[in-house]
Amino acid sequence: MAVDPILLELEPAAHALGISPRTLRDLTASGVIPAVRIGRRVLYRRAGLKLWAQEREQYPVRQEEGRDDHPTRAPRRQHLPAEGRSVGGGGPGRPRKSQQARETVPLRVVEE
Repeated sequence: MAVDPILLELEPAAHALGISPRTLRDLTASGVIPAVRIGRRVLYRRAGLKLWAQEREQYPVRQEEGRDDHPTRAPRRQHLPAEGRSVGGGGPGRPRKSQQARETVPLRVVEE
């Protein structure tokens, strides 16, 4: 008759949660996930892992039909002309630093 262990080591506990051992080690070190320390060994209660996962379970919020706005999605900027869109974080209407440098620094002409 096989008996399931009450305490799991790092690898089996990470496998049970579906995460990497490194992630489990980081969560344990930061105190996010419960662990049992016996000497230098760090072990995880099977029931504690299940409870921890259940406490963090989230259900998606149903959207009304026909609505495309999502609370975590940034609004689209399709109303801006192509030249007003920025890639480097300068924002619309503000020239990029390279453009500012070209426009404000006069060129010196050296005659030979």
